Formats: sequence, C-alpha cells, structure tokens
Amino acid sequence: MTIAGPRYETCIQLIIRSWVNMKLVNGMKTQYSLLLCASVTVLGGLQFVHGSETSADISSSAMQDGLKVPWGKVTEYGLFNSLDKGRVVADVQSNTGKMIRGVKVEFAKPATHIPLRKGTYFGYRYWLKLPPDQYRPKLTRRLIHPDMHLPDGTQVNWSERVITRKATHGIVTSLDIYALSEAYELVEGEWVFQIWFDGKMLVSQGFTTYWPETEEKEVSE
Repeated sequence: MTIAGPRYETCIQLIIRSWVNMKLVNGMKTQYSLLLCASVTVLGGLQFVHGSETSADISSSAMQDGLKVPWGKVTEYGLFNSLDKGRVVADVQSNTGKMIRGVKVEFAKPATHIPLRKGTYFGYRYWLKLPPDQYRPKLTRRLIHPDMHLPDGTQVNWSERVITRKATHGIVTSLDIYALSEAYELVEGEWVFQIWFDGKMLVSQGFTTYWPETEEKEVSE
C-alpha cells in the first residue's frame, strides 16, 4: 500500500530543539551544531542513513558532470523498518484505492530483491535539484508493478499521483515507500518507482519481488 510522506526530523530541527533551555559558552554553539549534524548521520536512520551523500557533495558532482536543472538521483534503496505503522485512509489516486498516513520508518538494509511477506516495507530515498524558484514543487509519483487483482474484481498494474514536497533553494530530499499490507499486493515480478517534474523523469528505481520459498529452494538445489 502506498505510504504518504514518511516522517523524519532534519538536522536543523534537532539543533533548534536541543538548544532549548541549554546554556552554552561563546564559541561552543557552532561546535555543538556540527556534532548534532554528525549524530543525525550516524543515528537518525529516518533521513540520513547508509551511504547517503550531502547536498554539498551532490551539488559539487553535478557541476563537474555538467548536469542541468532539473535533475535527480536515488541516494538509498532497499528494505525499511516501520517504527509507527500509521493509519489506512481512502485515496482514489493510489493503485489499491487506499494509502497509509503517519508512517515513521527507518532504513534496514540495501536490497533490490524483495521477499513477498505481509508487513514488508520497501522503497527508496531520492534527491532532486529543481529551479531555485520552486518552494513547494508539484511532483508526479509513478508506480509500475505486476498485475494485482483487487477484491472488487479490478485489475491494476500502475498508479500515478501528484505530490507536493518542500524545496530549499531548489533542493528536495524525500522518501517513497511501499508497504505490502494486503494479500492481493503479494505479486511476484518487477516494480518501478519514478518521480517526474514538468514532464521530465528525474529518478527511477526498480525492485523485483519474489516468493521466499522459491529462492530458498533454488539455493538448496
């Protein structure tokens, strides 16, 4: 089931909260801020985790490669753990007619092969560079997946929805996570997640779902 906006805190939010009721001598605030940023990288698996790049790193590589705005890249992909399962709500734009809101997740491990088990969360984190005048850009999130047969008899194999994300100086970082919540979502095959902006595909990430017992049998043979 599609997940709406997994929650996480930014480094700046953590710094502001940590400064409340704290008395630091002059010259210590900057050092403390840098330590907090590092803590987010190591401990705060909700946003900056496993092999991610900083905005400065990506901007520098973009200039070297001569990339033009808009563009994007996948910075993390695989399996995620759910810290807060959120709630299911109706949504006409999703592939199943439902979506999950208020989910809080953390990165578990990189993977492109996803076992078909109910309660599995998989997806990716992406980074976009858009024109600097884009503060609340409207993006198109597209999902292509194997045929699903819904309880009402409908067969679906893709969905598309318009999402709004916050941009800072044209930079967007976000997550796109899917939860295998229903039996009819346990379909084997190829899944492709895409983010589009202004008619241009900026990022794409593929996964292959499989039945665990099938893979285990092949390994044993």
